[in-house]
Amino acid sequence: MATTYTWEIIGLKRRTVGALSDAIVQVTWRRKGVDDGSNTGTSDGVCKFDAPSTEGFIAYASLTEADVIGWVTTKVSADRIASLKVRIDRQIAELNNTPTEIVTDFPWS
Repeated sequence: MATTYTWEIIGLKRRTVGALSDAIVQVTWRRKGVDDGSNTGTSDGVCKFDAPSTEGFIAYASLTEADVIGWVTTKVSADRIASLKVRIDRQIAELNNTPTEIVTDFPWS
């Protein structure tokens, strides 16, 4: 089964930093995997941004999820992304291997 992986932003912290009003200083994100059978695995994390720059600054009201995901994917290492994939794949594998409990309609009934 193929798994599709996506990023979601689930929290933002903002504050005024110098001349920058409502600068994002922390992002809480979720990496999500969904297999062909709609089984889902997730892993959450946090990225901190200590020194926002005026160069390329995007006003809070103009931010898109794609903007923030771009920041996260730049900050999260390839090794970390690989370990997230392993964790998510394990969660999905457990769901795929969960036995079905039968509480009625036994074959001898």
